[in-house]
Amino acid sequence: MPSVAALTDAVARHSGLPASRVRTVSRRLQDAGVLPRSNSRVPPEADISSVVSLIVALLTDEPLHSVASAAEAYLAYSNTDADGTMVADELLAKMLTGLADFDTSCDLTKLTMRSAISVVSGARPALVVRAGNIDEDPVEWALTADGTPWRPELANGCQKSLSIGGFALFRIVSELGLGIERRTFPAAFTVAA
Repeated sequence: MPSVAALTDAVARHSGLPASRVRTVSRRLQDAGVLPRSNSRVPPEADISSVVSLIVALLTDEPLHSVASAAEAYLAYSNTDADGTMVADELLAKMLTGLADFDTSCDLTKLTMRSAISVVSGARPALVVRAGNIDEDPVEWALTADGTPWRPELANGCQKSLSIGGFALFRIVSELGLGIERRTFPAAFTVAA
């Protein structure tokens, strides 16, 4: 598992955000218990949920004193439709895990390379996950605090959003090596009958 420091460096390197902001937000998330914090001389380890938390916290663009609570709120956003309820932290973790494992049989992974995660703030906040490929129109999941459908035209007043693209997400999880450990087998083996 990578350390939280490695996560912070990877996000700073590939997100396009100022490294000082990424480091400060990471520290605030550790102070709030959202990211793991060291209890001894062993550095804290980051997992896929740590990646999700840091990215969403950075996209909230909240002041430092409220960035941790804002990230936790957005990660609890959901979308309820005919297929059931989808929660933001679970959707994003599944999406990034699929990307880290680069499992081409996973539909979310195929779409992730041409995707984006956006946090919309303003009169009607939402966490929007967009995915699409060359052959298909993009699929968009808009998650809100109360799980009701969200569309930008329903907002009352101005909206502000920050996004991170799928390729940047791919570079972050690839650098961290958060995929499933691959096991190789010899080219030829025999099975006893």
